[in-house]
Amino acid sequence: IDAWGRQGWTIKVWNRDMVMELIHKYPACEQILPWLKRKVYLADMARLLAIYDEGGHYFDIDTQPEPRRNLWEHLNLHQPSEIYYAEHQLGVYHVLWSWPKRIRKGVLEHPVRLANLAFGASPGNAFVKANIDLLVQRCTEFKDDHDDYAVLYKTGPMCTTDAVKGAHVVDGEHWLHHNPEHSWMNNKDL
Repeated sequence: IDAWGRQGWTIKVWNRDMVMELIHKYPACEQILPWLKRKVYLADMARLLAIYDEGGHYFDIDTQPEPRRNLWEHLNLHQPSEIYYAEHQLGVYHVLWSWPKRIRKGVLEHPVRLANLAFGASPGNAFVKANIDLLVQRCTEFKDDHDDYAVLYKTGPMCTTDAVKGAHVVDGEHWLHHNPEHSWMNNKDL
């Protein structure tokens, strides 16, 4: 967190009480709470609601700014028009591996995924709202699916990618580095 502060970011860390208070403002999200069996589902929904409600920037705690570049100054200088996301390029193997998954319904995954580990938007952003709506729909339709792939599809990057086609990255340059801990994988968050 200190690395962000050194670049000029104001940091707000959300706790469970703050998240639950926010969720209670959105009845559709509150309704699906019983189906969010894994903590990562709640975290994915909370980050979207926080940005939709307040606007701003979201970064996973294991994401840090590049020390030689100042993302805060860059964003203030270039003012992304409405929304920005980090991208993650998938290999051919991963795209083909995901195709037979029941939850995909035979539809191939996008080769470029919008990562929900780093994004920003203005309050009330339509793309973020579309992401929330799709998350609610998928959590309702697949309420009994809880493996790691279901997380990616229902609330994670696949949901974001499907909801926000056409969103743009800062400028295609590297401004972040992500040290994934994958603390939610293999049901470690149950």
